[in-house]
Amino acid sequence: MTKHVMKNPNHLVFKDDFSRFYEVFYVIFADISADKKRKTGYWLRYTLLNPGDPHPGCGSALWAGISGNGIELAISQDFQEQEIEAATGGLGRGLGLKIGDQGSIRPGAANGKVESGGHVIEWDLEWTGAQARDTGMHPLLASLLEPGMGMRIPYPRAEFSGIVTVDGVRHIIDRAVGHQAHHWGKRKVPGWAWGHACMFDEDKKAVLEILHPAMLPGRAITGPLFINLKSAGGEQRFAGFAREGITCSYEPGRWIFGLSTLGRKLKVEFNSNRDDKNNVLEFLYLSPSYKRALCSNAPVARVYLEVWERSYKKLLGWNRVMDMEGWGTAEITRPL
Repeated sequence: MTKHVMKNPNHLVFKDDFSRFYEVFYVIFADISADKKRKTGYWLRYTLLNPGDPHPGCGSALWAGISGNGIELAISQDFQEQEIEAATGGLGRGLGLKIGDQGSIRPGAANGKVESGGHVIEWDLEWTGAQARDTGMHPLLASLLEPGMGMRIPYPRAEFSGIVTVDGVRHIIDRAVGHQAHHWGKRKVPGWAWGHACMFDEDKKAVLEILHPAMLPGRAITGPLFINLKSAGGEQRFAGFAREGITCSYEPGRWIFGLSTLGRKLKVEFNSNRDDKNNVLEFLYLSPSYKRALCSNAPVARVYLEVWERSYKKLLGWNRVMDMEGWGTAEITRPL
């Protein structure tokens, strides 16, 4: 898709003449108690995949994942026969996505219901926050993805309120912090590692976005690393292509990203290990070409961020200029 399609970052891109196409709208947020003892992450996803194709798994789907406070649940439901339209207008002309009577997402509000494996998750949510108008991506990342793929983060930081009901038990959500994103395209990269954080203790408005896409087939995530950081000090965008300038490692419940340039270096860790569990949810991805991948997502993880700048007064040593902790979400997706 070309950039001009996105009059609004939540504009529905799909048109009924697309034969191989996916589009995703999702929200992820964390409900954390004031004493930090109770932490629950929610991931709610609205998906289109090759609508009109009779292949199993195509059409539309809803995903719902919850991790924390004694709940570890990840379920999805396909709706091949449901009508697909923009949530606030005709197909291709409105914002967000409406999947028949099963659920809808539009700027600032989402509702839905998923039934699978004897479990039922329902939600009715609203959120507030500044809506981003730019892509939120490093220019080099945009050039790699488009025109075949696109991604936007319309609400990089938002506060969610409403009700999520899990197997009949109501969970009241009151200003839980998270984000809303929108992805689409005719193809997907084979895999990726990703992280997003917008709940830092030291800077309440800071937003961190990290993407490590796999540009080659295989389970190893080998590709460039992109880090965007918006904080009280302004916006900084970093890209690393040389292998010696990137350090990334992934294990269950722990993601570590490192990037070094001539004048600056960053290290970020996402860690969801707590209560003797890794608190990672797993879903099965299907690409427009029907290639399968396993997505492992931690809806709520502790985040550690460190930034250094080179000091020419200290014989080319480094000064640490940022050290923040907070909460975020991380994911790794590998082909099967």
